[in-house]
Amino acid sequence: MLDGIDGTIWSQFWHSKCEIWCAWMAEETMTDRGGDAVKERLLDIYLKSRVGREPMHRAAVQLLHCHGASLDPLQVLEICCFHWLLRQLLA
Repeated sequence: MLDGIDGTIWSQFWHSKCEIWCAWMAEETMTDRGGDAVKERLLDIYLKSRVGREPMHRAAVQLLHCHGASLDPLQVLEICCFHWLLRQLLA
């Protein structure tokens, strides 16, 4: 079944899935208990790019959709603008 799939691609796929699942679990458990500071930190983590991983834009949008009304708009703009500016400078 997996004969046609390169092991590296398969490993990257599962690593990505695991990262998304961990982010979702963190969001589910921490946002209920942690307040706005935790939500803002999660947004920052979702938008960070790391070596071998693109920012998790979908997770960031989902976080804002579900919890954005309780966040400080200025903080959200600062986080988003910082990551946008950083990506522009590195491009």
